[in-house]
Amino acid sequence: MQEWISRDNDLQHLNVLLGEFPVVALLGARQVGKTALARQFTRTYREPVFWYDLEDPADLARLLDPGLELRPLRGLVVLDEVHRLPEIFSLLRVLADRAEIPARFLVLGSASPDLLRQSSETLAGRIAFHQLDGFGLQEVGDVNRLWLRGVFPRSFLANSDAASHRWRESFIDTFLSRDVPDLGGGISMAAVRLRSPKVYIADSGILHALLGLPSREALLSHPKVGASWEGFIVNQLTRALSLRADQCYHWATHSG
Repeated sequence: MQEWISRDNDLQHLNVLLGEFPVVALLGARQVGKTALARQFTRTYREPVFWYDLEDPADLARLLDPGLELRPLRGLVVLDEVHRLPEIFSLLRVLADRAEIPARFLVLGSASPDLLRQSSETLAGRIAFHQLDGFGLQEVGDVNRLWLRGVFPRSFLANSDAASHRWRESFIDTFLSRDVPDLGGGISMAAVRLRSPKVYIADSGILHALLGLPSREALLSHPKVGASWEGFIVNQLTRALSLRADQCYHWATHSG
């Protein structure tokens, strides 16, 4: 795998938000690079950094009494996979309201509806959100590779197209078995695997894995090549223009 690609725009935005808010949530899909970005950020942070991975049993044990553990800390506290400990948000509200803000908190997690609702309700006015997407053309520059492999770092940086395709197939299996149930709403597996015409997959690499297209040659000869390219361009335009999801929609004439 190639070396990590620096994501300067995201790093700069995190720095601005942490200067303005006591709590910042870095949200995004699994494997989109949240932990790697946070580690990049903390390497140059000017104050002490305390890191807790809530999928690590040892770190989780340290937070059995989170108030006792977190209250004395000064500097930056990173809580990775924070959706594994949702009850901590009420404590973060108390810690965020202290005089002079002795510690700021960077929380990493999947952008699940429950996490967004809990953090927004409990930490209203105290938390800022930064949505981390995958790679964009401004970062990598290779349009053909990005279109074929998609925006996930491990897929884009794989040693070969075949290795990238295997990673995406494994990711899809994990997503269906582990992450979809966490989202709630009774989403059917058939719908997630493109059995419904209403499903829109923003990442072209995941689409190609679902369609069984491991190479550029296979992609260019497939009937869905046009739809794939259109989705890829739409995704890159929304990134380049810094648009929110609620600002993006399809438009058509009455004639279709």
